Amino acid sequence: MSIWERFYRHRKVSGDVCIIHFILNSSQESDLERLWGFLKEIRDDIKHEMNDSVKKVLGREFEIRELSLVRGSIEIWVVIAATAAAISGYGALRQGVDYLISDLRVVLGGILRRVMPRVSISAVWYPGPAILEVQLAKDSFNYSSLLKILVWYLVLSNAFLMWTLWKVLRLI
Repeated sequence: MSIWERFYRHRKVSGDVCIIHFILNSSQESDLERLWGFLKEIRDDIKHEMNDSVKKVLGREFEIRELSLVRGSIEIWVVIAATAAAISGYGALRQGVDYLISDLRVVLGGILRRVMPRVSISAVWYPGPAILEVQLAKDSFNYSSLLKILVWYLVLSNAFLMWTLWKVLRLI
């Protein structure tokens, strides 16, 4: 296990972790109008059910901070935030968010199928500022902290060498 992995094993994260973008499509324009009206009515219920899913998949430290509905082909933007979660690394969080998206698509599909049985739901996610900050900390640790360790090693080894040389010269 590398020095970074030991340090990074449980990193604290707080703030916006990721943004999930859902796009809902239907072949019929009238279906989208009906769906839009339905979504506006049950927006809080959707947020509540999705929030339950977020807590189940990612942990109780995570929550939906914002859920926005946007017209066009109907879009739902979800911002997931953490209060002070310990994550084991970006890869673990990424797998968790990928699993969360599939879970949220099922939750959203179950809700929407009440009104419109044929709706397609696609989703992508983007890392939020909290995750980008962790990645920057990881990158800076790799260079600056290792450089500090190297400098200390050189200083201490040179000091020991000088001390040994001084001892030898005193004996001559």
